[in-house]
Amino acid sequence: MDRFCAYNARFGHAAGDALLIDLGSAISRVLSPESAGARLHADRFALLVPRPLLDEAVFLTRFSHRPEGAFCSVRSGVYEIGDVAPRPADMLDNALLALRAAKRGAGERRTLTYHRGLREEALFFQDVVREFAPALRDGLIGPRFQPIVSYPGGSVAGVEVLARWKHAEGGRTDPSRFVPVLEEAGFAAELDMHMVVRALVHLKGWVDRGLGTVPVSVNLSRSSLRAPGLPDRMTALLDAYRLPSSLICLEVSEEAWSSDPAQLKAALSRLRDAGFSIAVDDFGAGATSLEDLAGSPVDVIKIDKSFLRSQMSERDGMVVKSLVRLAHDLGLAVVVEGVETEEQALFLKEAGVDRAQGYLYAPPLDRASFEALLGGGV
Repeated sequence: MDRFCAYNARFGHAAGDALLIDLGSAISRVLSPESAGARLHADRFALLVPRPLLDEAVFLTRFSHRPEGAFCSVRSGVYEIGDVAPRPADMLDNALLALRAAKRGAGERRTLTYHRGLREEALFFQDVVREFAPALRDGLIGPRFQPIVSYPGGSVAGVEVLARWKHAEGGRTDPSRFVPVLEEAGFAAELDMHMVVRALVHLKGWVDRGLGTVPVSVNLSRSSLRAPGLPDRMTALLDAYRLPSSLICLEVSEEAWSSDPAQLKAALSRLRDAGFSIAVDDFGAGATSLEDLAGSPVDVIKIDKSFLRSQMSERDGMVVKSLVRLAHDLGLAVVVEGVETEEQALFLKEAGVDRAQGYLYAPPLDRASFEALLGGGV
């Protein structure tokens, strides 16, 4: 045998378990005599087969058993057996790790072969899930504050509150690593509300001390936006801290629009009706267009930093200027992220961008540093 393979087959069909059993029979018909296969549970199957049978293009074609009225979407994880084969349980575990990564991946790639990094990623996932609740309780997850400045003057016009995770061993401070884990594990909404409360606590302190009343931007995950009671909960928090909703901007990643745009628009409409402003974060990093946002409950687009280059070509400039112009035509304010040089800032001002944030003005700051900036301006 050359390969141990785990398959996940997703179906659009009302027949449910009966269809999976039927598919199991179809798998057995394409296996060679020296192969072995089994249904693990639900919609997962395991196969032990020679390498030629698992040529991805050939096998998936033979595997596309489609009873009338059904579609079959297959993802697979492969463990290639070397000269020294581990225990069968370990081979299956490795194939399942590859399957998990294949299911999480985007695009057309449907098969992924196991490598050592997948186990390290799985261990990281387990560590994050295990340590998340204690980290919240012990205050290890908290806010950093990145100022948003207005153009053309450059005064502080707002602040984005960003989650950071302090860890004695390091390597956990980057939210691009731990936030997706929390989303997948079902804890992202809990992180969101923790950060919202911390943002309100600090905002209330700034208002009471007379430091300023700039709007505060906080990020909301898809998990939070799916909760039907979110608008009421947010309004109750504002009432508790005696703060107006006009001081809160809720940022939603562009990626969220690809999952269920109708449900997302309904959730954002309820929040906007409650007085919150809505921003689309990382705009341009995905496939969402300004046409998709037309008529949506959105006030701001935050153009992704990938649009800025150290050397802006004429074409790059035309793209950004077109985005700004179209956004303004739709009544949307434009913020650009990732501004790092004076040349970029000058270009963005000439393009009519409303606000910007990035290391040119300040990195994400601790509370004391941001308060000093808020009190003295940029």
